[in-house]
Amino acid sequence: MKTKAIDFLDFAYRTLAPFTWIFQDYSDVYSSVLLFISFIYCLIRNVMFFRLLPFYKIRVLKWELIWQALMTSFTLSALIAKPISLERSYIELRVFVLIWAISGFSFLKLYSQILNNLFLKILVLPEKVNPYQLIHYYAVYQYFARFIPASKAQRYRMNEKYLHYSSVIWNTGDVGSSKSNLAEIMDIPDEEERAKKLDNHFLKISLQLWEERLHKEHSGLLKVMLAYYYTTKRNQYLLANHILEKNTTVSRFTLETSFSLIRLRIYNKLKHDRSEGEEDLRKCLQIQHNYRGTKLDIIKTLETEIKFWNVFQTHSPDFITLLKQAEQVEKLDQSITQKTNHHHQTFLEAGFTLPLLVYSLYFSFVKHDITQGQRYIRLYCNKVSQKKCSCCFWK
Repeated sequence: MKTKAIDFLDFAYRTLAPFTWIFQDYSDVYSSVLLFISFIYCLIRNVMFFRLLPFYKIRVLKWELIWQALMTSFTLSALIAKPISLERSYIELRVFVLIWAISGFSFLKLYSQILNNLFLKILVLPEKVNPYQLIHYYAVYQYFARFIPASKAQRYRMNEKYLHYSSVIWNTGDVGSSKSNLAEIMDIPDEEERAKKLDNHFLKISLQLWEERLHKEHSGLLKVMLAYYYTTKRNQYLLANHILEKNTTVSRFTLETSFSLIRLRIYNKLKHDRSEGEEDLRKCLQIQHNYRGTKLDIIKTLETEIKFWNVFQTHSPDFITLLKQAEQVEKLDQSITQKTNHHHQTFLEAGFTLPLLVYSLYFSFVKHDITQGQRYIRLYCNKVSQKKCSCCFWK
């Protein structure tokens, strides 16, 4: 499940519901009010469902849609049947069942149409949807692709989802400037090869859309999807790890679990595959890990120094606190100096120049060590002028 928002809503309703049941036997008015509150709860839950699409799998979304429609129609039927059966002390069962059968079917048709329209919007107008909906781009394409007729004879029958699929193919071909590529794919005579090419085509579009949206707004969900597909579909473990490394803090437990599982997949790949290419991948991951550790130490140093000066500028500074903070800064500085001396040559050999620039800024502006700062900026400039890194995200 992508988000716990609906779970929180359910928890709030289930917590308050037992208290409201106390008043249901007082009069028919109280019972009607309780039914009305339940109906409003169902409507809010429906809005959150279509807004957030809380599950990753389309199949689970469809099952949840059925439950949403039946639950909403149930409360609406009880709300309508209640005043019709005012002469009795209970809701007329036959009236309720009749209304529920009609409303249940109507809600199922309505909600299915809304979900299909939302799927089409995700594919045709991806820039108009939120990240919770956008991450379903590739899965939604696969959902419509399943309705391709198995034989040519079946194609002459009216198939609404196949018509949607066909329109999606031609309306989304220009995403990522790939219209010409799509035309070439559609000219492939072999159906299996064409389907495989189309699948790769829309996977590429999905990754492009997620990367573009990630540049515009921070989204842990988009990072999870990018890292997941880079590892499972592209075997680009280094790029997936880089995406995960950029996420230093995760606010939700579900996202933290997803990040950890993807990292575990990457490390298992390195552990069990001993090929020459994987050795290079392992080396790159180690270099990236070393840089991240030094960067975190620099961030901690800056935060501690800011706290130190904030305390120092007060009217009555606590010198014990100042002493502890100064000792902490000194230990961090020693750790940073040791790591930079130990790793900078490895970074140079790998063509990873960003740490050299960070080191230069740290020693020049934080530690006021101009000699060390100039040393690393010279190494950085010399390396950049010679050659760029072979890794795509270090260029």
